[in-house]
Order: sequence, then C-alpha cells, then structure tokens
Amino acid sequence: MAASALEFTDSAAVPALLGPQPAGTLLRNILRVYRRHFGVLMACSLLPMLPCIVLLKWLTAIKSPWVLLAVPPYMVATFVAGGAMTVVVSDICLGNRPTLAHAYGHILGQRRWWRMLSTGLLLVVMAWAGLVLLVLPGVWVMVRGFLTSIVVVLEGRKGMDAIKRSFALTKGQAWRIVGLTLLPALLAVIVLFLCDMIAISVGALILHDRAGLDLLVGTVGDVLGQVLFTPVIGITGVLLYYDQRVRREAYDVQTLAEDLMR
Repeated sequence: MAASALEFTDSAAVPALLGPQPAGTLLRNILRVYRRHFGVLMACSLLPMLPCIVLLKWLTAIKSPWVLLAVPPYMVATFVAGGAMTVVVSDICLGNRPTLAHAYGHILGQRRWWRMLSTGLLLVVMAWAGLVLLVLPGVWVMVRGFLTSIVVVLEGRKGMDAIKRSFALTKGQAWRIVGLTLLPALLAVIVLFLCDMIAISVGALILHDRAGLDLLVGTVGDVLGQVLFTPVIGITGVLLYYDQRVRREAYDVQTLAEDLMR
C-alpha cells in the first residue's frame, strides 16, 4: 500500500489523533474513533477470539480434561487480535479507511504475530522476575513496557529491542501514561459491568439450569469484554504511542504511512 494511494476518510481528524494527548483530548479522540469505527473495531477484536472464547468456556463448563489445550490458542488469538487492532487504529489515525484484510494481512504476514507472542512472553517473564525479587520492579517493567506490542507491530522490532524501545518512549512519562490509560479503562469497565448485569438478568429469566446460566453469562461476559473493553484499550495504547513519538521525535503522517508499509 503506497502512501500516495491511501484512501482518506477523515483527514481533518489526523492532526488531533497524531498530536499530544492530554486527558480531555485523549477521551474525545477515543470516543470519536470508537463511535465512528465501532463495526470494524468489534469485528477485528472478535474474529480470532470468538471461537476461542466459546471453546474455552464450553470445556470449562463440562469440566473437560482438555481445557488446558484450549489456553494456547486463546493466548495466540489475543496477541493476533491486539496486533490487528493496532493496525486498524493506525489506519484511522492516518485517515485511511480501516479494513480487516489490511489489519490481519499486516499481522499474519512476515510472522508479526509470532514476534508479538514471543516478545510479550519475554516481557511477562521479566515482570514476574521483578515481582519475585520485589513488587515494584515487576510493576515497573510492565508500566515501562506498555507500548511494547505496538512497537512490534508498527516498527517491526522484536524481543529485547522492542522492550527497550518501549522503555525509551515511556521514559519520564510512565505514570502519566498509566493514569491516562486507567481513566478510559475504568469507564469501559463500568459499561461492561452494566452489560453483564443485564445479561445475568435476561439469562436468569430464560434459563433455569444453573450450569447453563453460568455458561451463557460467562460466554456473553467475555464476548462483551472483547467488544466493549478491548477496543478502548487498543485505541488508548496507540494514541499514547503516537503521543510519545510526537513529543520526542516530531512524528507525522508521512512517518506513520511508512510504518504501515513495513
């Protein structure tokens, strides 16, 4: 996809999406992206996750000994969905019309999904090592490594190189980024909780079998989490990634277009 051939849909919004993101601007931009592109964001999140959620919940409900075998595909699907979400939000920031084909083509091509998975696991191991030594180092690693998966997707880095890059981007800004992430996440959790309550109430009226109710509510809850919560976190992470690059590197539309062509 050449930068000159991009199909722009909201070019007037590009400067705001690629600019600095104080709390008020960040929330407005999240709502704008979420509202205008909800369909593609929802599909992007659910495409690999829905079968994994249903399978995992069903095997857990019937107490199958095979339930542990469903965990690795679930983890892989989580990384793939998160990576595709990064591409979708990046396309939106560029003003390009986001598509599932481009998002998943970018992640599945050149084995980016594997880079995301291996780098993410490395970051988790580092965080757990920090927690074993002392609580704060583990938390510190996760906070500073917050942008790691986005770095893998957009910059093509992997392993320690991607983690170090995230550390560099969050230097001196880590707790600000945490605060800006928690605010929209909290709002999404409240909406998700209300939806779960509705699902429980409706399920209780329809089903009288406790096991069936638990399976229905658990599955619906996880699906709603993917639909309502995951896109919010995805949008927030990408916008804050650009926020840091703009502040530190004079990041612009041309550089973003080049990242998406990697």
